Amino acid sequence: MVSLPVVESYASRCWPGHAHAVVARPDPKKGEALVLFTTITAADAKALLQWGRASGVTELMIPRDIRLLPQLPVLGTGKVDYVTLSTLAAAARDRDGSDRVD
Repeated sequence: MVSLPVVESYASRCWPGHAHAVVARPDPKKGEALVLFTTITAADAKALLQWGRASGVTELMIPRDIRLLPQLPVLGTGKVDYVTLSTLAAAARDRDGSDRVD
């Protein structure tokens, strides 16, 4: 099993100063796939993978599916709304193939 908070910490180390949240979605080939939601507009799966390799992180812990949000959804308590993010992760990507979710 992959610790989602640890994966979030990797994204924070790669791109400090931005908000990141990770959820898992079903994947027909692997069982589960990680989806990283982030507020950094320059987020790139290749850059995160390169950072992970340079930092000794196994590729299993690096999300390949990165989706951009202007801000992460939060609950009334101010905590990240992972239920909403899971719903967004289950949704298909935009028709134009972009990673942006608005």
